[in-house]
Amino acid sequence: GEASISWMAPEKFYYSDSLLLYCRDFSNEVHEISSKGIGLRYRINLPEPYPRSYIEDGKFEVEQIKQPYSYWLCDIYTCQDLLYFSYCHGLDFMVSLYDCKKHQLIFSGRRMQGSPDSQLPLFLLIDGVYQGEFFGVLTPMFIGDLAKKKGTTWPAVLDNYDPDNDNPVIAFYRVKER
Repeated sequence: GEASISWMAPEKFYYSDSLLLYCRDFSNEVHEISSKGIGLRYRINLPEPYPRSYIEDGKFEVEQIKQPYSYWLCDIYTCQDLLYFSYCHGLDFMVSLYDCKKHQLIFSGRRMQGSPDSQLPLFLLIDGVYQGEFFGVLTPMFIGDLAKKKGTTWPAVLDNYDPDNDNPVIAFYRVKER
């Protein structure tokens, strides 16, 4: 038989304050849903997109996932003029931050779920937007792992954090221009 893999698809709806965004599986088009209807908001050009023929076949095979294709655009949030999104690239989960005003990519790198990655700045762990600020939920496991890394800097409020007994922390990130 054919080797195929079953993955749980990411969420399809993303809420950023009063903006509701929607993205279909394997699509690079992000739509805005409002009382006026549904309209195209962003078309994100991912590197090496998953071949359309594979999608049309309806098969998501293990060998194809191991290839360096991009797929499953998700975690799409916008705050002021910044667009944040995640996607899979091969077996890696990637995160990107894009300046819509300047039409320029600010950051793109690997995101490690549940454990810190020295390549990913702490402020890029984004889970939504609330009252004009990005926010991220930092789990006790994440904070404990981060504390073990040498040379890590973090807000002073976490200095006495106890990963074994404390709750997750919600971090808010203000956007400011340079």
